[in-house]
Amino acid sequence: DHDVVFAAVAQNGEALRHADESLRRDNGVVLAAVAQNGEALRYAGDRLKCDKGVVLAAVAQNGKALRYAGEDLKFDPGVVMVAVAQDGLALEHADEDLKRDRGVVLWAVKQNREAIQFADLRRWDKLELEGFSALFHDGVVHGDVSSV
Repeated sequence: DHDVVFAAVAQNGEALRHADESLRRDNGVVLAAVAQNGEALRYAGDRLKCDKGVVLAAVAQNGKALRYAGEDLKFDPGVVMVAVAQDGLALEHADEDLKRDRGVVLWAVKQNREAIQFADLRRWDKLELEGFSALFHDGVVHGDVSSV
């Protein structure tokens, strides 16, 4: 029953796992699930994993839900920025080009310094790397990351 499942996933997004396949494809049910627990995106129907609105709701709640997003959305800078702002470690699941993007990397590392392990800094020039290093020189963010 739609109403019962909707109420269940609104309380515990993981309950989507037990929902009938037709309800895993229901936009309202999936949105309620991912708003409560972004990781519930893993149980959504494939079409909804490619729906930008659903994925944004999921990654806003839990950035690492990006791993379950449709591949095209892992290329989307807006989706990835929301994900890394919520959890910098979501950078691991971003498209390779975005792992090189200065803005995305800076936001990810600002949120969680450990995100640097997923960044690709090979194309950054010396000044960019020095500026980046200065921002994070003692484990604390110094200054405005948008200036680098």
